[in-house]
Amino acid sequence: PDSMSVNLSSERIRRALFILQGIRNGQTLEALLGYQFERGLHDAASADAGLIRLNEYIYDLRDKFPLEQHHLKQQGTDAPVEGIPPNNVVNGVKLAEAGGDVPYGATGAVTAASPGEKQALRKEKDRLSDSLDAVKDLLQSESVYQLVQGNFDRAAAVVNALQESSIPPEIDIINTPRSSHFT
Repeated sequence: PDSMSVNLSSERIRRALFILQGIRNGQTLEALLGYQFERGLHDAASADAGLIRLNEYIYDLRDKFPLEQHHLKQQGTDAPVEGIPPNNVVNGVKLAEAGGDVPYGATGAVTAASPGEKQALRKEKDRLSDSLDAVKDLLQSESVYQLVQGNFDRAAAVVNALQESSIPPEIDIINTPRSSHFT
């Protein structure tokens, strides 16, 4: 029943805006979601001594879900964009879209997980999938908002950003109109 729902709660909007801001700053969606996933595992391991092995799974998942490097050329030159590619993080999009449960021992390095570790990994994977869904919900809502406003070019830009994973425009739907009437 939730497959077609749109959830624009404040917490999901904050997470989606954080990811969109990261994209505007030159990071990829895959890396940003990977950072979120790894940080969640690290924080869970730090908070509970029984989950200390969660950090060991990160390297295994990086091998199973690696980032693909795409070098874009600067406009007007043949030189690639300068910068250090984020190759030391899990590909968050591939992990979020991976069917089923988290692949424990994905490459054979770690083969067994305790029930508590499995629950923590599942929780972070679900949070990762929810963050990706929040970005999609926000961009879809923005495109509908721009269509209703009659701004067809802006709506097309939002849809293209969603489709091509390019830099999205500023989001207007979250701006609360201020009233000038006082009672």
